[in-house]
Amino acid sequence: ERMGQPVVWRAINRDLMCLYRVSGVRRVKVRVLRTPPGVTLSYTVQMRRVREIRVGVGFQGIEDFSGANEYAFRLASIWPRLNAWNASWRTSILLGNLWGARTRLRVPLGAGSPWFIDLAGRYRSRPIPVYAHGAHIAEYRGNRDQAGADLGLDFGSFGRLRIGPRWGHEWAVVETGSPALPVYGDHYGLWQEVFHVDTLNRTWFPTRGLLLNLRSDWARRGLGGNVAYDRVSLRSLWAIGLSAHAGIWVRFDYGSALGTNLPFEDAFR
Repeated sequence: ERMGQPVVWRAINRDLMCLYRVSGVRRVKVRVLRTPPGVTLSYTVQMRRVREIRVGVGFQGIEDFSGANEYAFRLASIWPRLNAWNASWRTSILLGNLWGARTRLRVPLGAGSPWFIDLAGRYRSRPIPVYAHGAHIAEYRGNRDQAGADLGLDFGSFGRLRIGPRWGHEWAVVETGSPALPVYGDHYGLWQEVFHVDTLNRTWFPTRGLLLNLRSDWARRGLGGNVAYDRVSLRSLWAIGLSAHAGIWVRFDYGSALGTNLPFEDAFR
């Protein structure tokens, strides 16, 4: 029996990372190999300025052609300059069978300082398909809420480092399928480090540059949770230009629990 499709979600998260920066309208379809019977991803976003606030609407959908799908309308707002130090506030809401909300307040430690503090909170609810022998036999509803704070450092316009604690609650219940299937719930506290570099020359079909995302989570019971685990992940893309309109992409993804046991939802996220 296999729950979720981890190869699919890693690939989807990797491609969405390249798309979050778009300022116009983009539509992308991706077919992820080695995951029968295939996946189609469609993501569209449009941002407009309303006085000092940027507001956006969008749609994202995922279909695996075996009965499992995710879709949501995205509403977003960005307030880029709250004060003289250029503090910013970002909020987004998802409405669909994938739904939730996320908000983040960033406060630089002085005018022009590369150091900053982030305060963030989010809630998300998503379907988790359950497969047995290739058949879609059940579906869980996975839920997660989280709050945390980061100390961060910007490396010009191409890189960023974040370090900080997270606290949250994950739980999953059977939405479709046998009531005898187990339910799940955990509280967690962890330290998270994220190092992100993006030197791609454009978000759609880049022909030059590097995208690198290195993340580590260290969950400990001493931080208030009832689970303890470690996790590291690396997502990377190297674009080698052959001409102004042609290039070669070299991608490498890696993830490991370092011999520990990941919680239910994290194991397939």
